[in-house]
Amino acid sequence: MSLTNRLGEYVAAAFTGIWIQSHEHADALSEIGQLCRDRKWSSAVWDVDRGLQVAGARGQAAGAASTSDPISAIRSINALATADGSAILVLPNFHRFLQSAEVVQAIAHQVQQGKQNRTFVVILSPIVQVPVELEKHFVILEHDRLGRLYNPTDYPPTLRGLFAVDFDFPSVDAPEYLARLNPELYAQERRRISERFDEAVRLAEEAFVGEFSKLVSHLVERLTAGPDGERKVFRDSAVNNLREFFDRFKHLNVRSNADLDRLVETASQTLSGVDPHIVRNSNSLRQQVTTQLSAVQSVLDGMLVDQPRRRILRQGRGNNGAGGEVGSA
Repeated sequence: MSLTNRLGEYVAAAFTGIWIQSHEHADALSEIGQLCRDRKWSSAVWDVDRGLQVAGARGQAAGAASTSDPISAIRSINALATADGSAILVLPNFHRFLQSAEVVQAIAHQVQQGKQNRTFVVILSPIVQVPVELEKHFVILEHDRLGRLYNPTDYPPTLRGLFAVDFDFPSVDAPEYLARLNPELYAQERRRISERFDEAVRLAEEAFVGEFSKLVSHLVERLTAGPDGERKVFRDSAVNNLREFFDRFKHLNVRSNADLDRLVETASQTLSGVDPHIVRNSNSLRQQVTTQLSAVQSVLDGMLVDQPRRRILRQGRGNNGAGGEVGSA
């Protein structure tokens, strides 16, 4: 349901204190203004920068009151009240003023009076921070972040049936009986299975190289001084994320590229026992870590460039155990 529909329902039900949580104040004010025009309600907006802005000629006298004082702005809504209509006062970012006991008391009195003269106080704020004294006086509405751009028809009523997960349990080798029945088909099936494993290994290696390069590059950039020689701030996570990567890499044990294995081991030794706090305060240690990781980054950059042309070396499946090139990237 749109903001205007929900606000209209609350006004009809005489909820005279309404808190609208919104990150799109311009859209929310536009929608509220259009609602007031459609329903022929009086309306005004007050903020500390622009003061009181009254819609229509009816509020000119009220607009002449003090507009720099939030309490005066709250009371001014009574001048907009009519015998047969409603009056809306919108207070953008008014949560900033609710630390004042006087302002809270004025709001409480106005909300209570609004039930007699159909005046409504609407607080527009990016957060919900209702003082305990006002909790029973306010209802909460949430304004959609897209504001006027929100269209419910852009979204399906349910996600059921829109997504699926396909899986299988591939064989690690061709069935031996196939070698007796059809040796040619057996050899073909072995090549197909080998190619599938080679592709899986290649994708895993590409993912590792990409992630490793990103983590190393980020840490090197943070450790390198700025143009003016000033140290950059880096968080412990820049080091800890790399250590978590080392653990995950060793645990998965892909072992498809000896160069990548050596680079991971080099970077792991570089950061072994390194305390981020000490690195922040030691120029020599900073320089040492930066130099060693920069060398690792240089090789990684070359691997990323050459990756599509690299061939994967894997242990052959022959009886002699000799290695060979069994697939290509």
